[in-house]
Amino acid sequence: FGYNDEGCLGLSKTDYSILVPEMITTLNDFIVTLGCFYDHVVALTDAGRVYTWGRNDYYQVAFEDRVRRYAPFFVSSWQTS
Repeated sequence: FGYNDEGCLGLSKTDYSILVPEMITTLNDFIVTLGCFYDHVVALTDAGRVYTWGRNDYYQVAFEDRVRRYAPFFVSSWQTS
């Protein structure tokens, strides 16, 4: 819950603020490392997968389309195992 500008909470919602804690239901893996930046997030899972979400106008979430991501998206080029 909290500030959700640019989709930083990864909840597939565009609401500016989320007042009640919610699960990110689009991830099936357990997050072991999380990088929270001003307007985007990077997560590494126990399966070695990398997911990103949030603002993307300067390719922060590793997609060349510059489209904001409101939910975690798998970044196949960053797979660690």
